[in-house]
Parts: sequence; C-alpha cells; structure tokens
Amino acid sequence: MHVVITGASSGIGLAIAKAFDVPGNRLSLVARRKVELRQLQAELRCESQAIVADLSNAEDPIGWLVRAEETFGPSDVLINNAGTSYVEPSAQVDAERVRRIFQINVHTPIAAIHHVLPAMLARKSGCIVNIASNAAFQPAPYFAHYTATKGALGNFSESLRMEVSREGVHVATIYPGPVKTPMADRNFAQVKESSATQLAPVGDADVLAKLVLRAVRKKQARVIYPSFYAIGWYLPGIGRFIAEHFVPKAKGTVTPPLAGDAG
Repeated sequence: MHVVITGASSGIGLAIAKAFDVPGNRLSLVARRKVELRQLQAELRCESQAIVADLSNAEDPIGWLVRAEETFGPSDVLINNAGTSYVEPSAQVDAERVRRIFQINVHTPIAAIHHVLPAMLARKSGCIVNIASNAAFQPAPYFAHYTATKGALGNFSESLRMEVSREGVHVATIYPGPVKTPMADRNFAQVKESSATQLAPVGDADVLAKLVLRAVRKKQARVIYPSFYAIGWYLPGIGRFIAEHFVPKAKGTVTPPLAGDAG
C-alpha cells in the first residue's frame, strides 16, 4: 500500500509515518527538511522515499505528489498533514503570509486530492486523510487566519466524504486540539500565561497517530483528539463561549517560523 504523508519531518506527521511503518506499506515522506526525512527513513522498516518539497509553492503545488507516484505507483492513502499557523493580532499578518497559510493549509491539500481522486474512484478504493484542527469548528481570537484555513479544509473534507463514500473511497477528517509538538510549543509561547493555558488538555502525537491509523483501517469519518475538544463539535455555542472568554491574549509578537515551517 502506497501511503503519502505530508509534513512528515516532525510532530504529528513524524508520528503518523511511524504508525504506518508496517510490512507491505511503501511510504512517501514529504517535507522541506531533507536531513530530518533521512533520519526518519533510517528508523523505518518498510520501504520509503524522502521527497523534499515546499508546499507553499503555488506555481507547482503537487509536483511532489507526481514524483511520489512515479516511484511507488498510485496513492492508496493520501494524508494531508502539513500545516502552518500564526498566533498574533490579525491586523499585523501581511498579505504574503496570508497567501502562504492558505496555500499550505488549503490549496495544496485540495490540489493533491484532485490529483489522486479520479484514480481512486476508478479503482473504487483508496483513502484520503485530512488533518484539520478543532479550530475548524472552534473559532478563537488571535488564530483568525488559521481557523479560516482549517475550517475550509475540514468542511471540504466532510463534504467530500459524503460525496464519495458510496463509490468505495474513504475520507477521514482529523480534528486535533493542542498536541505536544514543536508547533504547539511555539503557539503556546505566543500567548500570555494564564490558567487557561495551564488547564487546556494537550494530546500526544503518538496517540493521535494510532487513532489516524485506526480511522483508515476502520473507515471512521472523523477523529477529535483530545476528546475534551469534542464539546466544540457537539455544543458549538459552549465552545465559542469558552474561546471568547478564556483564550488568553496574544503577546503581539510576530509568530516565529519553525525549522522548515511546512514540515
């Protein structure tokens, strides 16, 4: 089974790659950081390939996917995991950063889906996994651009699932809340310390990765993890009240880039 994973060099993507490291799988690992991808390959047992790509590139949004399929054949599982975020006052996010976050979080994953979907429909098999966020259904101050992109991806994913489920293609939407990763650490550092930041449940990337694997195997429609954040899905009014009154203020500094950022 050919599994394509974007953002595989760290965090949730790295954990997902390890969860899918089972005999018979062939993994295409996509991210910007070559050294980290090579290190990951050295730890894996199954066949894999490292594909270095900048997912913010609007001129060639799926060249990495074409290259992956040239080596390992059509994608059986596409996992759109790569993403970026800004945690700061919205007014200070310039146009280029707005373009970049929408390209990475929305346009590139949807372009990848459009690439793999016709073949999956023809085979009447295949799985698309979109790593959205609880921000997809839970607006929050100082995350405006991020919540907009994850709302777009999450709703696209849920709508697509309804459309293609009877055609043999499975679509799973994953809604992580805060999960212990370099990005989450960076995001927490962008807001002022408060009781909310200390009490907010934080998940584990390895646990989430196993839930993603189970969602693929059991054809689950969605995963919300940690489960506490399901309150925003089932009781959106309460979730929005909590976000409006308890999310701490941003420090106002520009969100620093992560190494590789899209990976």
